Amino acid sequence: MPLRKQSPQTKMRIPRVTTVLWTVVGCAALLVTGFAISGCGQGGATSSTSMSKLTTAITDPAECSAAVGGSYQHAYVTIVDVQASTSSTASSTSSGWVDLTPGMKPTQVDLLGSAASGGCFLATLGDNLEVQAGTYQQIRLVLGSNTSTMVNGTNECNAMGGLSAVNCVETSSGAWKALTTPSAQQTGIKIPASQIAGGSLNVAAGKTEDLVINFKTCESILTAGNSGQYILEPVLNAGQVSTASTSINGTVVDSTTGKAIAGANVLVSLEQPDSNGVDRVVESTMAATDGTFVFCPVMPGSYDVVVNAYNPTTKVAYNVAVVTGVQPGDTTGNIQLTNATWGTAMVNGLASTQNASNAETSALLNFYPLEANPVTTSSTKYFTVPLLITSSTNDMATLPQETSTSPSYTDAAGVQTACPANTACATFSMTVPQSGISVYNYSTSGPTPAASTYSTAFASYTVDAQAWVPDSNPLAPDCTTPDMQTSTGLSITAGSTAAVTLTANTTTPPLNFTGCQ
Repeated sequence: MPLRKQSPQTKMRIPRVTTVLWTVVGCAALLVTGFAISGCGQGGATSSTSMSKLTTAITDPAECSAAVGGSYQHAYVTIVDVQASTSSTASSTSSGWVDLTPGMKPTQVDLLGSAASGGCFLATLGDNLEVQAGTYQQIRLVLGSNTSTMVNGTNECNAMGGLSAVNCVETSSGAWKALTTPSAQQTGIKIPASQIAGGSLNVAAGKTEDLVINFKTCESILTAGNSGQYILEPVLNAGQVSTASTSINGTVVDSTTGKAIAGANVLVSLEQPDSNGVDRVVESTMAATDGTFVFCPVMPGSYDVVVNAYNPTTKVAYNVAVVTGVQPGDTTGNIQLTNATWGTAMVNGLASTQNASNAETSALLNFYPLEANPVTTSSTKYFTVPLLITSSTNDMATLPQETSTSPSYTDAAGVQTACPANTACATFSMTVPQSGISVYNYSTSGPTPAASTYSTAFASYTVDAQAWVPDSNPLAPDCTTPDMQTSTGLSITAGSTAAVTLTANTTTPPLNFTGCQ
């Protein structure tokens, strides 16, 4: 299978929030999450005392938009329906699915568009739907086929791009491309309980709840080899929010001037730890020219706000700052970044995949640079360091790459490493800050320094790689060990520009995935 990548400059991106599709629902909201709402799954009307209300909407913090230096000006998808089931194993043909948007005409949404009237949402799919209370275990988001001409209103892919498709993207250069949606997406993109905030969503009888489906657009749009075909490989999660006011906001400033960092690309990410103590990016956004940022809406939970900045003119990378323990409704206050004339470093390398018969096989791989948490009392072992937004790396989300037998890698010293025999490979190249991490605790009076934070230390990176089954719906972990990390101690030194080069045979442990499907 061909290697799927977006461009040589964007082989690796680190989220963001990426553009997100949120489905906001009352009782249905839970349904949309696909998790939690036992009771709604039967679909039939029951007594009003066991019913709840649901509203479904879409929102998007578009950090991969061309307006902020990203790869796309528009990303249109046509949504046909949203359904939910109380069964975690129900297939698209199983009975008992609840229609969360009955009567909805095919609706085309620009995932990189602007929220209406300064709010959180791009569009409304369903409003005040009455559904049965309960716990729903999965939902399905149904997309329209490009062979369909049914769109409620103007087909912007045709009107703006001259395409017959109803799903499409416009690149930053102005080229319009049809966005391929595999047939499985037309029967429903599955969101299981594992991708719902809190593990499930519960809707009480007689209540109105709000749910969001987070469609990570920047991580979901891939290209197939050299064919130029754009493919949608959806990365989704969901959770319950309030449509009224569940935001996290703050301001990023220069520690010396106390003002916004002029001329810099400032990336702000929300992260939460996984079961292994690795902080994973939930969503990201770019700070405005005045240094302010806002995430809206935000699902319940505690988040770490991770900030980095790069000035493409001076080529200075500021230190990475983390504010821990931030919750929806909180304002971080001023987050100070330090300019100590640090530059950037490159983390490059190769990873391989092999099946149980020791033969090459393809898998989708994501790569992430991690830095150890300097606060030893924290349960978080590593923070994900979002890639710097430079003139050559302008996307923030890690892009899954499908391994193939063709890749070879040439490091900064000119040494070429070929894909090991009987394996398939993918390469990665990540632009990261030289600086270490400064950690602060959230306080209503502003960020307060945590114990054991660094002063002028340089970074030490671990590379994390995750393997997924190609074309799975939703993406399913692959290989005997689906999440692998190199050793710590890949240190950045002053003035280095290509500090760390990793090959599939020399990393410790090596990024050689085995037992893959």
